[in-house]
Amino acid sequence: MSVETIDKQYSKLAAEVDAFNTTQTNPANLPIGFHKVVTLRGEDAGLGFYCDACKLHIVANAPSEVRHCRQVSVAPTGWLARLRMKTRRLGYFRSRI
Repeated sequence: MSVETIDKQYSKLAAEVDAFNTTQTNPANLPIGFHKVVTLRGEDAGLGFYCDACKLHIVANAPSEVRHCRQVSVAPTGWLARLRMKTRRLGYFRSRI
């Protein structure tokens, strides 16, 4: 019986996740990085975030700093940068029941 350490188990799992993520695309056409989020009613829902490399997706109300891919992404603070941000409108949730 061989016993794997937690480090080896984590490395193996991380490699499998990375291999899976490289085969995925962006089917929802999400803006890369920080973006404005608007509800169906047109109300502001804060900022969203999407990373194409690690597939981290924060739908709305993202924090000002997001840790992903061994780095920290900071939300833009200048008015011009926020003006140039893409906007994503939230859609309906479709249940598969």
